[in-house]
Amino acid sequence: MLGSLLITGQVVALNSAYKKLAIYLTDVENQRIETAYEDSLILKVTLFQFCNSYFALFYIAFVKAQGFSIFDAFGANDRRGRPYKDMCGTLGAEDFSRHGDNQLFVRGDCMDELGTLMLSHLVIKPCIENFIQLAVPWAKTRLAEHKRKRRRAKGIEVQPAPNAKKRIPLAERVKAQQLAEREEELGEIVTEASHDLVAKISDELLLPASGGTFDEFRTKVLQFGYVSMFSVAFPMGAIAATLTNIMELKLDAYKFVFATRRPSYEGADGIGNWKVVLRAYSWIALVINVLVVAYSTNSVRDYLIIPATAELAQCEDVVNDIGSGVGHSLISDEARYFGRTTAWQSSCAPNYRNCFADIGGVPWLPANTYLHYHEEASRPYMDEGLCSAESSLYNPAHCALCRHRSAEVYLGLAWFVMIMEHMLILLKMSVLVAIPNKPAWVRKNEARSSVMKERLSQERLRQQSR
Repeated sequence: MLGSLLITGQVVALNSAYKKLAIYLTDVENQRIETAYEDSLILKVTLFQFCNSYFALFYIAFVKAQGFSIFDAFGANDRRGRPYKDMCGTLGAEDFSRHGDNQLFVRGDCMDELGTLMLSHLVIKPCIENFIQLAVPWAKTRLAEHKRKRRRAKGIEVQPAPNAKKRIPLAERVKAQQLAEREEELGEIVTEASHDLVAKISDELLLPASGGTFDEFRTKVLQFGYVSMFSVAFPMGAIAATLTNIMELKLDAYKFVFATRRPSYEGADGIGNWKVVLRAYSWIALVINVLVVAYSTNSVRDYLIIPATAELAQCEDVVNDIGSGVGHSLISDEARYFGRTTAWQSSCAPNYRNCFADIGGVPWLPANTYLHYHEEASRPYMDEGLCSAESSLYNPAHCALCRHRSAEVYLGLAWFVMIMEHMLILLKMSVLVAIPNKPAWVRKNEARSSVMKERLSQERLRQQSR
């Protein structure tokens, strides 16, 4: 959880820095009209903040979950001199995961870590941003009031005596004379009501200027990306986003009324490129969710792909000649541990799953028996056991068979991703066709309005021709 909070703080800080960089680059472009400026700024901010906001989630889902090592480029090695591999999992609590006096870190899927980071992004991050949006205007207002009080106090202290002569600069004398002449010309009478109005305006001028709606759109688009692309890892994400939006709605009302100046009206015919970004996120989310389900968790692999790939659902005892060395060598390590006579050549689902097991992660592969004393985490049974000549589990034939089975499973996962992705795309396109952007009654009223406008314009032309 601490790591998720640190990542959230880093995202908030760098998003602010990237926004300033995007504003600077857009200013350098010198756009001709305000709409072009806004659209260009939106694309830059989206590009910068997409990489910053979603990088940790993509890393956990597709790099850390697969055990890829990206640390060898930085010279980060483990105690045995191998490139360090970041992995998801928990500290083992069973006897088979105990290595000497310590418990191993047992590898697992990354859905829990993704869910924790999503919780931090959807709950903690909006709280931090709302606090900043309220705290910064409040601090600026208090600072402005403090400066005004100091100026007033300083003016009272240095005020000269009644008979003393005060030197007034020429510019101020001219300005005062012009104001006096204007008051005499207009005959303006300053009443108590106008004094109150001036005081109210001066108090509002102490407030910082409103930032407009750009930041509001930016945070909501980022939130939509979190919910749409990674909600499969945190199913309560939509509910959490709704609750934080309700809270932010009340805080924004307070901010715009009491904490900032009244925002200036800026007309627009739409939300600009924000619509393009939202549409792009909605399509990207289809692929991302399927990939997360397929590769960030072991459920699809163990309970869908492996049963569909294996010829048998359950292994059968197929080794009969236990007394011979050949028969004993054909028994799988799991079967030998539990006293069965199942051969590892049997094309059954448990044998497929065993190829993805971890030494120190299952009872039949205890860490104290099969791992080096310098190991601090569980190791893959296939790579570090069956295929490693240094291991007592080394079995070249079994290694080759496990590699073939893992290739079949990964091919099945690829087919699963392709089929599910196309099904979701077809479903989305069907919904777009079945539910148009504008209801029929809106299109009918717009057509009637355009016809009436055309008739009115023709009638005016006729009257002018007469």
